[in-house]
Amino acid sequence: MADLVPVDRLEVQILVDNVTDVLSSVPAYAESETTYLLRTGKMPVVASKCLCCAAHGFSCLVTAYRGTRKHAMLFDIGPESYAFIRNCQRLGIDLGEVEGILVSHGHIDHGGAVLAAIDAIRERNGGRSVPFYAHPDMFRSRGLKLPNGAVVPLEDIPGIDALTEHGAHVSQ
Repeated sequence: MADLVPVDRLEVQILVDNVTDVLSSVPAYAESETTYLLRTGKMPVVASKCLCCAAHGFSCLVTAYRGTRKHAMLFDIGPESYAFIRNCQRLGIDLGEVEGILVSHGHIDHGGAVLAAIDAIRERNGGRSVPFYAHPDMFRSRGLKLPNGAVVPLEDIPGIDALTEHGAHVSQ
């Protein structure tokens, strides 16, 4: 780990989460969706066409700054393409600046929109390959055990072949 260097600032921007509530207060160390949109001029008036949608799952954009340099990576992608793409557009995220994707685990609510994310990144980055990082067990099939003991299969996360076809470079 000798090649790790300190950063000046680390920004974590939530793209998809279980809840979005523009009327609630937030802690001093965080910035709400509305405050961000107003501060950046992307929403001069609180309007429904600018607001993000909530979805069961998670996605965030992590950007590290050091001097004049910055590096951005997606951490998880959320459950489905619509919420991920819509929220990125409404937040004014330039997916062409994303240098890689890391998916924390193989549940559909954290990786279901990964193919749409790869496609959107490549559309903005000139078609370059997107580094993709995940534990090998991410690609295992999963199920939900019901109280009666029955197991209902969960939709699989897109596999290595699908990721590669869409332009990801998969590292495990």
